[in-house]
Amino acid sequence: MGRLFVVAGAVVALTTACEPRGEAPAHEATVERAVMVAPAQETASLGPLFDRLCDVQYPSGGGPVFASPTAAPAPPAPIAGRWMWFNVWATWCAPCVREFSALRAELVGSAADLVMVSADSDVASVESFRVERGVAEPMPVLASVGDVATLAHAVGLAGDGALPMHVLVDGEGHVRCVRTGEVTSTDVRDFMAAIGAAAPRRIR
Repeated sequence: MGRLFVVAGAVVALTTACEPRGEAPAHEATVERAVMVAPAQETASLGPLFDRLCDVQYPSGGGPVFASPTAAPAPPAPIAGRWMWFNVWATWCAPCVREFSALRAELVGSAADLVMVSADSDVASVESFRVERGVAEPMPVLASVGDVATLAHAVGLAGDGALPMHVLVDGEGHVRCVRTGEVTSTDVRDFMAAIGAAAPRRIR
């Protein structure tokens, strides 16, 4: 228990992740997959989900305390007793844009808090995107694109990270799962079920 295993060579295809700059990489981004063995009391459904979903995962109480990167406006801090899904994205990142609506549809108004922070260097692009998508609340933008790498290192990712980046923070404020690359509505619903919270019911 508490032993760290590293499995290198997990490749994230360009269709699922973007480098944290506005230019597409020449070939592919590589993410090292680090998995910390979960304690015996970990819920049966959360462990297998994290095995599938996360590039880095931590047992309850074993992850770093989450510290939000500097952004304007300041993103909300984790709320005690509630999970937070922290997403770093950009308007120029195709998988970020593809998953944007799914994340909001599944998490806004749910038992987990969605916090989305843009890595765009052009604030006007984010504001235009916000208006086009009908998002009422302001959308925070990182103070520096270099903060993507700072966050990646802080949460245990090897390298400088890639977008989209997802950091799942538990009700005690500890990082539990980190993923780079696109997620689906099913991933989010599976997460909500694993933490014992139903996704919001929506009339379609």
